[in-house]
Amino acid sequence: MHGSFIVIEGLDGCGKSTQLDLLKTAFTDCRFLTFPNYDSPSGQIITQYLSGAFHEEDPLRSAYSASSFYAADRYTSFKQDWEKDYLSGKTIISARYTTSNAFYQMTKLPRAEWETYCRWLYDFEYEKLGIPKPDAVIFLDVPVEVSQRLLSARYDGDEAKKDIHEADVNYLRACRNAAMYACEHRPEGEEWHIIQCCENGEMRTIAEIQAEIAGIVRRVRSNAAIGYAEWDDAAFVLPEALHLHENSSLSDALHVFYAAGGYDFFKVTSPEAYADNWLDFMGQLYAEIAEGIYQPDEHPYDLPLSPEQRESLAVQGVPEIFWEIQEN
Repeated sequence: MHGSFIVIEGLDGCGKSTQLDLLKTAFTDCRFLTFPNYDSPSGQIITQYLSGAFHEEDPLRSAYSASSFYAADRYTSFKQDWEKDYLSGKTIISARYTTSNAFYQMTKLPRAEWETYCRWLYDFEYEKLGIPKPDAVIFLDVPVEVSQRLLSARYDGDEAKKDIHEADVNYLRACRNAAMYACEHRPEGEEWHIIQCCENGEMRTIAEIQAEIAGIVRRVRSNAAIGYAEWDDAAFVLPEALHLHENSSLSDALHVFYAAGGYDFFKVTSPEAYADNWLDFMGQLYAEIAEGIYQPDEHPYDLPLSPEQRESLAVQGVPEIFWEIQEN
């Protein structure tokens, strides 16, 4: 039984490294990766490529050759470093992955070639090389104009420090379009979450973005930890983390509700497709929360819902207690 695999994506300057560092503090039991690994032998080839050493003028050839450089780096990393952790059930969280190939290399090709490239890329990496496919991709969406300001600040205003991709604004705009295409044409079973990191042309706070990312991570891990079908197995035992007691607060109850698959519960349209025991558990807990059995405390629960999910539940008529942000 392998662990969950979550990828943090975004164009250069979107804040991936900052957010990954915060996740390391919040999820100490997870394994964290960053690609490319420039210090590895395979990463050195990527360094040469980014410095312009290969002078490849054919964009069609460059898209596929560059993709193979990055794929080799991921393959060697998996086989030599984190395969054992993944297969043992540990959650893996990575900054960049195969999806970055889709953004940055697909732009070298005519739009009519994008679908062919995506099919080749996912087959090459996930099937031929056999590296894991992510359960979820979290894309940090930042307008190119804003990310350029952040990159310039990172390099103390020295534009020469930007690599050939970071320095090309038109290329980065094209990459964002490619990222949206990749989201729409993602492999089966790979979920995407696009986080809007700016409001009115300015970056949201790091804490706001982190809260949204952390909520998605918790939900993905919860869904992977407990397959709903398992609830009807004779040997199934409710995990200790999902137990409540007479002194449990509203925060405790909401945590258990969403850890057990609360958002999915609100989207059930065909009950026969779900485990009876899971539906019973969720239905009872829903009723208890809605009836006010659990009282608020001084530590409000950070709801693992994106703004879009909260809006969806509001439109659906779900009681506010399940989707509105709690105040201290």
